[in-house]
Amino acid sequence: MEIKIKLFVSICICIFNTNPAKSQDWIDNIQKQETELKVIRKKAKEGDGEALMKMYKYTRKEEYLKESAQRGYIPAIIKNGDIPQMREYAKKGYQEVMYNLAKSLFGKRKDCKDNEEAEKWFKKCLDKYPDGAYYIGQIYHNGWGKQKDEKEAYKWYSYAATHGIDKALEAAILLKPNGDLNSQTIRWDPIDSDIPKTGIHNPTSFAVIIGNGTYRDGSKITSAEHDGSIMKAYFINMLGLPAKNIRFIENATFNDMKISINWLSQILEAFEGEATCFFYFAGKGHIDLQRKTAMLMPVDANRDNKQLMYEVNEINQLLTEQPAKKIIIILDASFNGADREGHIDSNARGIAIKTQPLSKGRSITLLAASTEQTAYGYPAKNHGLFTYHLLKAMHDSQKALTLGELINSVQNAVSISSLKNNNHQQTPVIITELQTNEWENWVLW
Repeated sequence: MEIKIKLFVSICICIFNTNPAKSQDWIDNIQKQETELKVIRKKAKEGDGEALMKMYKYTRKEEYLKESAQRGYIPAIIKNGDIPQMREYAKKGYQEVMYNLAKSLFGKRKDCKDNEEAEKWFKKCLDKYPDGAYYIGQIYHNGWGKQKDEKEAYKWYSYAATHGIDKALEAAILLKPNGDLNSQTIRWDPIDSDIPKTGIHNPTSFAVIIGNGTYRDGSKITSAEHDGSIMKAYFINMLGLPAKNIRFIENATFNDMKISINWLSQILEAFEGEATCFFYFAGKGHIDLQRKTAMLMPVDANRDNKQLMYEVNEINQLLTEQPAKKIIIILDASFNGADREGHIDSNARGIAIKTQPLSKGRSITLLAASTEQTAYGYPAKNHGLFTYHLLKAMHDSQKALTLGELINSVQNAVSISSLKNNNHQQTPVIITELQTNEWENWVLW
């Protein structure tokens, strides 16, 4: 190479001989490049990944590219395109690798089994590469390796569209010409799109998760179904519950709730004190004025038909009749007649009385708010305010949380956020017969 460069220098001198100053500039520049190349070559021999990549660009020799990738240089890993190595570095958290791995796996075929993995990696790097949502939309829109689902496709196209991806906007409009992207688009947050995996396996933990957002009387609890869906994902990925150990019901009727709660009770009885159970409910609450007791409302209930409501104390009693390691009941519901926007049902005004469900045995009941407060929604995050901060505390933790640490974090975050966003207090409440030092140290995963 040095001989070629010296020959090139000589030619330059001949060509520009009529202008000695310009000839000298060319010579100086070429000599500078040769000096830089010597430094790069030396670093490459020492195994420097960036230098090896530069040598590949100079020479186009594949061995430089492969060695650079082996040295862990990210641009080389992406350029080399070795799928197992890209998976390795995607798992280490390199979003650029995640994105390029997803694009490598993405296939425009109905039989493309790799699209499930591609979807996973696209979701994990959406904050940096929002156009990944467009590709997810394509998967669901066309049924490429997944069951065709236009509702799901529209959701992902909408996400990408609101992040400036023009082709996604076009796809969303074509799919749903009358859709209002501003009101229907989910405002995504990393707690939804990047759920950590702890690697924990809890085969003796069980859960019933209910998200009641659409009631048969026409009323709604905004985002309740979404709360339940994401909560299920956290129970699987972070708490380590097998999917078969979870019963998740969107818009549960009274009969649905009765069957599911009885199932939990039977599980506890069968495991003879070795099982942990969770009950999560997002939806409407109610106070029975005569009995002064808190009630949960299935979707087929209304305030005039209390026979189809489920008393919180009855749930607790049914579960605590059986021996258990831990029983954790989590209720994101208002008991003062308000929905998540703070609108009070005209038939429920004045019912905000102070009451408190029971929590017996080895059980903890966590309410999103006291029974006289409103459990607000968090529209900007497409969650209930309480559920959002519960998920966020889990998502952001760098270590296994104790129940005490989790609850303290959630109480503080919800109180501050509610005053800031709603100008009203919302303070999560803990109910238990256990001594503080008994439940505070319960480890969730």
